[in-house]
Amino acid sequence: MLVEQSAYVLHSRPYKETSALVTLFSAEQGKFNAIIRSVRGSKKAHLKAALLQPFQQLQLSWRQKAHQDLVSLNTIESGDLRFPLHGETAVCGLYSNELLYRLLYPNVSYDNLFQDYCDLLYYLAQLQFEEVSIQQRKQAWALRWFELRLLNGLGHGFNLEQDCHHQPIEASRTYLFYPEYGFEVLTDFAADQAFLQIPGECLLQLRSLLTEDLSAIELGVPCLKTLRVLMSQSLQPYLGDRPIQARLLLGRNPSQPDKLS
Repeated sequence: MLVEQSAYVLHSRPYKETSALVTLFSAEQGKFNAIIRSVRGSKKAHLKAALLQPFQQLQLSWRQKAHQDLVSLNTIESGDLRFPLHGETAVCGLYSNELLYRLLYPNVSYDNLFQDYCDLLYYLAQLQFEEVSIQQRKQAWALRWFELRLLNGLGHGFNLEQDCHHQPIEASRTYLFYPEYGFEVLTDFAADQAFLQIPGECLLQLRSLLTEDLSAIELGVPCLKTLRVLMSQSLQPYLGDRPIQARLLLGRNPSQPDKLS
């Protein structure tokens, strides 16, 4: 069966003498691996290799076979969309690619998540015209939006409507976060310093990310650091101990706070 799809490159590495082993992301196929031949060794090959840069839409075709884990592409062409990200916006884009590469199950369709990814790239590209201070703040909002939707798409999201005792989240209360369990109201009897404390107002802001378009979101500055830590702790069980490489591109110690989780 001939398959034709639009996709983006998540990861690429050399394969044999002149080929590349590329991990791609499409709405219909989800995350999948493909061999792309003749991308090294000649001028024509270098032009083909340029297609493997991140943040540009590709039009692909291949013959699908039963129980096929590795696709051998028939054609690869540039699509209509390309997002020229630079500097920290590029790092944010690479961070989203790394999350998808490490967390998505292979060959599972993620229609909504694919659209979220496209929306994120478009939003990051538009932010490059903003002042630096505004740009950095909105980059952080955008990454929290994408992380939350990614966790939900994988079935690992948490209940932002109620606490772990089935009581509505209230803006005036403070909550403890128990990874993989949920939120509990902070009391004198539940004040374990080992767990993250989160104002209810910040949880309600985070909940709004599930319904708001990316261009409409706005998180209060006091909540940004707390929500970054919350999303980091939520992702950690699925990412494992290996550090996030995109953070290292910022030239920072991975333990230091920044916009990346």
